[in-house]
Amino acid sequence: VVYYIALFFLCLFSLFSFSTAFEFHSVEVQPDEEVTLQCSNLSSYPVHLFWFRSTNRPSASRISSMVSPESNVTFYEGFQNGKFNMASNTSVLFLEIKQVDSSDSGLYVCGLPSSEKSIVYGATNLKVQGKIVFIFSLLIHLRQLKRVLSLLPVKKLQILLFIIPRELETNVVYSATR
Repeated sequence: VVYYIALFFLCLFSLFSFSTAFEFHSVEVQPDEEVTLQCSNLSSYPVHLFWFRSTNRPSASRISSMVSPESNVTFYEGFQNGKFNMASNTSVLFLEIKQVDSSDSGLYVCGLPSSEKSIVYGATNLKVQGKIVFIFSLLIHLRQLKRVLSLLPVKKLQILLFIIPRELETNVVYSATR
């Protein structure tokens, strides 16, 4: 992932000019959550601002654009399904994504398009955690626990298991002898 981000930025340098107050963020969310990405709107006059996304595909996808905070938002092909919403005030540009899934992962860039070089105000790397990642990490933790338990002598393991508190059942009579 880091390799792709570095490669993407190298390509961007030839196509875009970066503002002096460039912002980079990294955000991780769970599937079906809602996320709002933001970057500073550094223009002091109404301009045509945009959001686009770069994934592992060879080209970036335009998501949306607007001329000013009061203007209507234009959503481009593939992003007109109501899942995305773009807004702006005088200082911040927002991109809201509803019910994220793994296909929403990628590098989101906001800025100002131009005929020669576009100006990029900021970028956010969005990573949507998947269920596969959770299951994989759970398997790793179970394997590590198994390895640790296998190193303990059997007697210590029995003592350790005896010490672990258990929830008492309400329909059982407990007794202890000495």
